[in-house]
Amino acid sequence: MKILYIADLNSILVKRLIQEIILNENEIRYSIIDIFRGKIFSPKGLLNHPIISDTLSSRQKKIRIIRSVFLSAFIILFHSRYDIIHIHYLNSYYRFFLPLLRNKAEKLIITLYGSDFYHLSDKTYRSINSLFKISTYITFHNPQMAHDFSVIYPSYIGKIRICRFGLGLLDEIDRLHNDRLKAKSILKLPVDNIIVCCGHSANRRELHHIIIKQLQGINENVKKCLFAVFPFTYNINSDLYNQVNKLMNDSGIRFKILDSHLSDKEVAALRIASDIMISVPSSDQMTASMLETLYAGGIVITGEWLPYDLLDENKIAYIRIKRHEELTRKIESLILSLVNGENPLETTQNKQIIKELFKWEVVLQDWINLYVG
Repeated sequence: MKILYIADLNSILVKRLIQEIILNENEIRYSIIDIFRGKIFSPKGLLNHPIISDTLSSRQKKIRIIRSVFLSAFIILFHSRYDIIHIHYLNSYYRFFLPLLRNKAEKLIITLYGSDFYHLSDKTYRSINSLFKISTYITFHNPQMAHDFSVIYPSYIGKIRICRFGLGLLDEIDRLHNDRLKAKSILKLPVDNIIVCCGHSANRRELHHIIIKQLQGINENVKKCLFAVFPFTYNINSDLYNQVNKLMNDSGIRFKILDSHLSDKEVAALRIASDIMISVPSSDQMTASMLETLYAGGIVITGEWLPYDLLDENKIAYIRIKRHEELTRKIESLILSLVNGENPLETTQNKQIIKELFKWEVVLQDWINLYVG
C-alpha cells in the first residue's frame, strides 16, 4: 500500500504518526509532500529532516509559496499513483489540486486540526466543499469539532472519523521523573520562580499580547515570583518575536523566549518546569503541549470557548475562564498559592487518565483502520 501525506514538513504530529505506523505496519510505504515548500520526502528523509525556520519577509514567503505550489503540482502529476492521499491540515489552496487528488489515489483522507476549520470564511467554506465531496474520510481529534463540522456539512456525517494523535513525549517526561529542579536546570530557568508558560508556539493565534497585558496587571509583589516563558521554537515570526520581546521588556516581568529547536528531552523539561500554562487562543483543538503539561502535573488555564469537552468527560483537572480579562486575578491567585506551598488544584489523577487516552498504543489502531479498513 502506498500513501502520500500532504502536510507541513515541520509537523511534529505527522512525524510521530508516521514513526508509529512504520513500527507497526510493514506493508505500508509512505511519501510526504509539503506543497508550500515544493519538497517531497520518504519517511527516512522526513524523520531525519531538521525543523525549518522561516526567516523570509512576507513578500518573499508569498513568492516562495506560489513557486512551490506549481512545483508540487508537477511533482504529484508525474509521480506514480497512490492508494491513499492523506491531507493533514486543510488549506483552501488545495482545492486547485482537485483534479490531481481525484485521479491520483483510490482514497482521499482529510484530517482537520482546528484553526484550518474554525477560521474559515463563509466563502472558503463553500470553496473547499468540493474536497470534502471527493474525500473518503474526514477525521477530527475530538468529538466536539466533529459535531461543529457536521452542523455546517450535514451531508458528510457518514465520512466523519475520530482519530486522536498519541503523545510520544510521555515516556520522555517519565524518564525525567517529574523533577522540576532538574527540568529548570536543563532549560536554564530560575529555580525559585513560578514558571508560567505562555502559549505553545510562535503563532499570532496564541494571542500573546493579550496574555502579556493580563500579566502586567498582576500585583507587583506577586510579579517578583513569576517567570514567563514563550515557546517560539519553530516557524518563528520575527515581527511577533520583536513585539513580544518589547512588551515583556516594558512589563518589568522576568522572561525568556525559547527561540531555537528543542530536543525531546528539552521539550519534556519544559512541560515539567511549567507550573502554569496559559492557552487561550480564539480557537483550537487540544494541543499536545497542553496535554503533556497536564500529564506532568502542571496547571493549565484555557478558555471555555474551546472544544475541550473530552477533558471534562474524563474528569481531567484544569481551569477554564470565560473571558481573557479573568487571567490576571486567576494567575495571581495561583502563584500566591504555589509560593505558599499550597495545592490550588488537585491534578494527580491527570497523569493516568491522559496516559489511557493518548498513549500511541491506544490510539494508533484508529489511524490504521482508515488505511486498511
